[in-house]
Amino acid sequence: LLERSITYSPWEDKYHLELGRVDLEIFARTGKGDFLERGRNAFKQALEINPLNELAYYEAASSYLVASQNLKEISLARDAYSIILRGIRLNPYSALYWQEKGNVLATIGVLSGEKSYFLEAVKSYKKSLTLDPKNPQTFYNLGWSYRMLGEKDKARRAYEECLKLNSNYPGAREALENL
Repeated sequence: LLERSITYSPWEDKYHLELGRVDLEIFARTGKGDFLERGRNAFKQALEINPLNELAYYEAASSYLVASQNLKEISLARDAYSIILRGIRLNPYSALYWQEKGNVLATIGVLSGEKSYFLEAVKSYKKSLTLDPKNPQTFYNLGWSYRMLGEKDKARRAYEECLKLNSNYPGAREALENL
């Protein structure tokens, strides 16, 4: 259906974006390389059609990140990193971009085993919180990164702030109890 939409409206970046997202999701589940290439090409096409579409950079980076997490493939996380940096250059005031940059860095930290990535993730989450100080997900992710660095007091404060903003935030209470 998406391919048919692209055939009839090749100038519509939203169809390319959705095809890229779907193909990378299929790749993440199956590991079949042809879906990776199709997804990459679809995202590339969407960004060529509309290089100012801020959502496109987030969607592409997020799709690569999910694929890297599912397949434990660091090269996909590095692809996500380069895409989200392009988005940040486009709009450095997007809390969503900074949060996603933190997510990418934390994933690279997990996959590489290098703690320095968690330090950089913390910086990105803090930047995101300066732009959107009421985001419980960012506080949760900040707490998780602090936990990975062994900084339990800072992790506790971040998890508590997450719960202040959303007392039912999934996993936050358990994370706090397990410190």
